[in-house]
Amino acid sequence: MNSFRICNIYPRYFHVTGSGDIRPLEQEEISVSADLFINRGTNEWWSFRDVNSSDVTGCGGLTGPMAVIFSEETPPQGIIGDTLSKFSIWGLYITFVLAVGRFIRLQCSDLRMRIPFENLPSCDRLMAICEDIYAARAEGELGVEEVLYWTLVKIYRSPHMLLEYTKTD
Repeated sequence: MNSFRICNIYPRYFHVTGSGDIRPLEQEEISVSADLFINRGTNEWWSFRDVNSSDVTGCGGLTGPMAVIFSEETPPQGIIGDTLSKFSIWGLYITFVLAVGRFIRLQCSDLRMRIPFENLPSCDRLMAICEDIYAARAEGELGVEEVLYWTLVKIYRSPHMLLEYTKTD
């Protein structure tokens, strides 16, 4: 036996709803029937040919399995799709501009408070104090560690002392 026919494999027409459910079209009772042929050669394979493909036009004479799908037009899902469907492209543009503006404002807010700590001339002395704190901790000299820690806190609390410790020699 080189071929056989399978009748009513699946409905030819489907309806895809906006929620993504796939249902056979209720008005149509046409189902796909097909012939399966075995092709023998160096490699064997099966060919699938739609028996009633002649009643559907626009496929260029192709005889493979065919389904016609009717889908509802729905807006894209997700944040961008919701924004587009509710506010149009202008709403998306304004939302984007406001978000970018907020990020820029966050980057620049309290900049005057960060300048003394980010633009110091030379931090070598401060780094030496930090390294001495780690060395004192490693040696178990907790009293020396505490003195160095509070010295570092005093330096950072006083802008004048901070500038004195970070001067270039």
